[in-house]
Amino acid sequence: MVLTSRDEVVDFARWLAARNEPDGSLILRALECVGPTGQRNEVIELSGPLPPAPEEPVDELLVPHAAWRVSSRWSQSVVISWGDEEGENFSILVEISEDGVLEDLLLGEFAEQMIAGLKDADDGRVRVETWDVAHAGDVVGQAWRAAAAETRPRSSGLRANQWFAATQLEPLVGERLAEIGHRDEPVDLLRGMSATEFDQANAAARSTLRAAVGQAAVEQEADPSLAAGWRAVVSCDVAGLEPHERDGLLFLEWADWLGIAIGLSRLQAPIEITPTLLVDLINRCPEVSSSIASGDREYVEWALSIAIEVLEGHGALSNATLNQSQQSAVVPAMWGAWAPVSEADEVLGDPD
Repeated sequence: MVLTSRDEVVDFARWLAARNEPDGSLILRALECVGPTGQRNEVIELSGPLPPAPEEPVDELLVPHAAWRVSSRWSQSVVISWGDEEGENFSILVEISEDGVLEDLLLGEFAEQMIAGLKDADDGRVRVETWDVAHAGDVVGQAWRAAAAETRPRSSGLRANQWFAATQLEPLVGERLAEIGHRDEPVDLLRGMSATEFDQANAAARSTLRAAVGQAAVEQEADPSLAAGWRAVVSCDVAGLEPHERDGLLFLEWADWLGIAIGLSRLQAPIEITPTLLVDLINRCPEVSSSIASGDREYVEWALSIAIEVLEGHGALSNATLNQSQQSAVVPAMWGAWAPVSEADEVLGDPD
C-alpha cells in the first residue's frame, strides 16, 4: 500500500485510531516521534498488512458522551469518553496540576469501568464527580493552552498522545489546540544544595545509621546489584522516570530513607513491602525526629510505590517481598549510597 503524502497517512491513521484499530495508534505514535516534515507529495510506504482505505469520510469522529473529574488531595484528572451507536469506545484521561496546567495525557478504553471501580472503592482518598461534557472540554482546553504556553520537560504519555488527543478534542473545544513543547533538562540530584552541603547531609545520615545499627552492619558486604537498586532510588538517579515520578522521589528526604533502612533492619524476613509499611517505619523510627505529615502521606506513599518498582527491577525486592538475603543488603547499600563521591564506587562496587 502506498500513500502519496504525509497528510494522507495522518488522515488514514486518524480514521483507524478513532475506531480503536491498533495500526492507527502505532502510526500516530510514529508520526508524533518523527514530527511534521513540511514535505507534501513525498512517497511514504507502509509495510505489513493494513485494513483497506475507509469508504466513509475520514473526518468522521466518535462523539464525546460522558465526562468525569477524578480528584485526590494531590492530583486531579478529567476523563472524557467517546463512543458511537456501535459501541466503539475510547477515553482520554487528562491529568491537571493544582495551578491548572495539563501534565499528562493517557488513552484508554471503557472509562465507565474504571470510574465504576473508583466509586466502588469509596475509601475517601479519591473523589469522582460526573461532569457535563462541554464543561470538561472547557477545563481541558484551558489546561492545554496553559501547558502550550511554555516549553519544559513533558511526560512520554503527553508527547506520544497529544496529536491524537488534539484531533479528538477539536470539535469539543472549537479549535485546533497548539502543540505542547518538550525540552529535556538536567535533573538537580543535589536538591538545590552545593556539593559541600550535599556531602554534609550524607555524612549526617551515615552517622545516624551507624549509631542505630552498629559499625558491623554498615560494613557488611552487599551484593552490588542490590546496592545499585537502593542507590538509584535514594539518589533519584533512575533512567526512564517521568518528570512527576522523579519529583516524587526527590520529595523523599534523608530522614525518610533512614527510617526505612533502620526499620527494615529490625524486622524479620520475609517482609511484605508496601508503601503503607514504609511510611509507618519512617513515622515510628526513634532515631528520626521528623515524620510524614498526614496531609503528605498519600503523596509519599505514591512516591514510595515508584521506589518499590525500581527496587523490583534491580532484584532488590521479589514480588514486593524482602527476603533474608535482600534484607541483609539494605543497610550497607544505604551506607554506600550516602558515601562521598570518592568512596562510592569502592563501597558499592560495580553492578556490571
